[in-house]
Amino acid sequence: MLLSWLRLGSKGGIHDDLIRIPGYFAFRKDRDEGRVCGGILVYVRDGLPFHAQPQLDKVDLEVLWLLYRLPLMPREVSHILVGAVYHPLSAPNGRTLDHLVSTMEWTPSPENTRTLAVFC
Repeated sequence: MLLSWLRLGSKGGIHDDLIRIPGYFAFRKDRDEGRVCGGILVYVRDGLPFHAQPQLDKVDLEVLWLLYRLPLMPREVSHILVGAVYHPLSAPNGRTLDHLVSTMEWTPSPENTRTLAVFC
């Protein structure tokens, strides 16, 4: 499994063909408000059961959530919630922290879900 993220331009600026890597699926969240640069791109090896969680999106935060669940995972860890977070040093911490905490409370099976957030 490979997860990576990049700072993108606006959706109109970088076409999907330019970010395609054979053998990987790209999940992306572009900035919608027209600012230049920013956004998140996560590559996942084809065939791995990752699913985007758009219900966790916040328009004003650059966070992309993916849920990983294999059919035969141990009972202690039935889900893995992966978050890619772009949080510039100049951004206020409160909204991002509140979002991370509320997302961990949302998890489909809180006692059996592990959360991994990758910051950039």
